[in-house]
Amino acid sequence: MYLYWLGISITLLIIESLTKKGFYFWIAFIAGVVGLTQWIFPSLSIWIQLGLFFCCLIFSMITWKYFLKNFLHQSDKIKTPRHAHNYLNQIMTLEHPTQNKIAKIFDNETIWRVLCPQDLPRGAQIKIVRIDGVVLIGEPVD
Repeated sequence: MYLYWLGISITLLIIESLTKKGFYFWIAFIAGVVGLTQWIFPSLSIWIQLGLFFCCLIFSMITWKYFLKNFLHQSDKIKTPRHAHNYLNQIMTLEHPTQNKIAKIFDNETIWRVLCPQDLPRGAQIKIVRIDGVVLIGEPVD
């Protein structure tokens, strides 16, 4: 009977390698634990095996939900580069006119996108007032 559980475990590991979600891995792990338990204690009834499987399954689902809530959504946010804060409150001159309220600033081999409230001509000066992800927000200087 333990071979069935190990077969289920291997099948789920194959599915996991194709989907790469992480959830099938834990179900495969649980099936492997139940198969190993059945191999060590061959006299276990099918009801005890299923009970062990479902208890472990419920535990892994709760753990997975906690993992999704606390860890995965944090990594979805775009992190602001640390050196972008060096541009805050600085006045810069545009080398090219803005197109659709977006300007490009070239500095130290880095190209920054600057969002402006209106289109500005070449040579206009803007002050960087805040940062939104990897985009600098600027206002024209009078």
